[in-house]
Amino acid sequence: MGQCPTCIYKFRTKLGCEAFPDDIPIEIALGEFDHTAPHPSQKDKSILFTEYEAKITMKSPSVLELIERNQKLLTIDLCDDSWRLAVPSSPGWYFFETNTPPNVFNEIGSPIGERHYNIPQKAKDSFKLTEFGAIILPEDSDFYFVYSGEAKNLKARAREHLAGHSKTGCLALANYPILFDFGWKFHFSVCDFGDAPNDSKLLRIYGEQLWRAKYGWPILCAK
Repeated sequence: MGQCPTCIYKFRTKLGCEAFPDDIPIEIALGEFDHTAPHPSQKDKSILFTEYEAKITMKSPSVLELIERNQKLLTIDLCDDSWRLAVPSSPGWYFFETNTPPNVFNEIGSPIGERHYNIPQKAKDSFKLTEFGAIILPEDSDFYFVYSGEAKNLKARAREHLAGHSKTGCLALANYPILFDFGWKFHFSVCDFGDAPNDSKLLRIYGEQLWRAKYGWPILCAK
């Protein structure tokens, strides 16, 4: 196989490429000619083989760097939500960290609210990823990330995960006294993109998935 399929200049919806719009020379297509050097027949000799993968991998770190560079950390008090005053009403990413042992999540019981997340079920489902080494688990009694998300209003979403309305999909952590015995932290990173919160929706989803790909799957996440 030649270099064409992985070249950034290859047309994806028709034959040809930017170097050879009409017909790619057969020796290049078959891999008999190394197109990292100009082909004698091409007009624009500056267009050479450039691997497609190398081009797209440059985009991902910049979003992760945005998340990690702008990240702020707050200590959560499940009995007092005054910590939320430091969370901006801005779009962005957020992460819950705790030293709660994973098995505790299996014991906290059913959700109180109609749409509150079923934490024991989420933990059970996530543990299926253990054999693939994809789930985030604590080392000894260390803190570890158990939930990640994105939101158009970080302050509002923080409130919901603490003690949300019964018809709001959220963790509602304050409903479970057993969790008060452990430490909790809230990380957040503002996404400065566009004039309105929804302008950054796709970027926020993309960033969330990049973070999970790097660090692993948080035990209380379902999607």
